[in-house]
Amino acid sequence: MKILVTTDGSGRSWVVIPHAARLAAAIDGELVLARVLDPRLDCDNAVTLSLDDAVRIVSERWSHELTARLAEAKVGGRVVVCVRGQPTVGVRGQHEEIRDSILRVAKEERADILSMSSGGSSVVRHALLGSVAMGVLGRTPLPMLVAGERVEGVGSGEYHIIVTSDGSPDAARALEATIPLCVHPSVRVTLLRVLAATPEDPGNAADAVAVADELEQLRQRFPVPANVRTMVRTIDPLGGVDTAIVNAASMLGASAIAISTHGHSAKYHVFMGSVALGVLRQSPVPLLLVRSGPAPVT
Repeated sequence: MKILVTTDGSGRSWVVIPHAARLAAAIDGELVLARVLDPRLDCDNAVTLSLDDAVRIVSERWSHELTARLAEAKVGGRVVVCVRGQPTVGVRGQHEEIRDSILRVAKEERADILSMSSGGSSVVRHALLGSVAMGVLGRTPLPMLVAGERVEGVGSGEYHIIVTSDGSPDAARALEATIPLCVHPSVRVTLLRVLAATPEDPGNAADAVAVADELEQLRQRFPVPANVRTMVRTIDPLGGVDTAIVNAASMLGASAIAISTHGHSAKYHVFMGSVALGVLRQSPVPLLLVRSGPAPVT
């Protein structure tokens, strides 16, 4: 499998690299580190006779920088500098958005997983962080490993994914995206469901039994069920589901949290019950985000 990691060159955008590299190592995958070059914004300081020469000079410099970043992170992989609006094959797209450049590179590279940071921006423009990350998610069926603002350093040992959902068919997309990763023996999974207690049933006993049975059936769908555990957590009605998910992931020493999201609409980000957004803001580990439905019409 191939993981395409995208960066805009800002400090925050590098955070996801070691996390993507660790996932690549766990699934025997290939890592590709890419950056989108916008000739209108990124070539101002290149004093040359032509724009094409400027693009070539900046591309070469960025390629060296990306290679150095991989070496600094002590991970292997390839680097790609994509010029906005200039596909490797096909018709030049003069008005190509950054998100579309990323999706084009993903298609050209035949990527299986996308990866980037979210929660900030570069000095010049919002490139990959924040809104563009969600814009990409809203337009691709590929899972995206996204590092939020609180993501910390990588761990060690087995790669442990917490898969959580509300039991709906849309939420099951995260489960479907995780199953292929588990053919590798170094990947293990915890299927997590968070239930809110009620005054009549503080322990949520009735629902907990039914959910436990459902999770057990889902566990059997994995290639190695022995590498999958299940967990049902009951929280106070006023407690946050997103906080409960993050706490469980921290307690279990998770490497990533898989969750479905509605992705990006034309004007705003719509997350499944806002839970995914809350988890992204709080989580010390990346999220493996999977779009729950078809891409929006814009």
